[in-house]
Amino acid sequence: MEHVELVVKFLLLGGFITSMMWLDRRFDLGMNDWGCGMRRSTTDDQALRARLEALEAVVTDRDYELDREFDVLRRRAG
Repeated sequence: MEHVELVVKFLLLGGFITSMMWLDRRFDLGMNDWGCGMRRSTTDDQALRARLEALEAVVTDRDYELDREFDVLRRRAG
């Protein structure tokens, strides 16, 4: 009977840990980041998003694509 109680305790502990991890990810509570000491700041996220938007603007610009095509043609001709 002791073995059954031990197995049940481990299963309950595993279920608790799994549910806490799910809640942390689902509601962005930051528990995992807090435990690891790696909480990201919102200013870092905003700066990264701004840089990504600038990069997307450059890459999706039609002039940028034309310049790349001209470079390819110059390399083939030269």
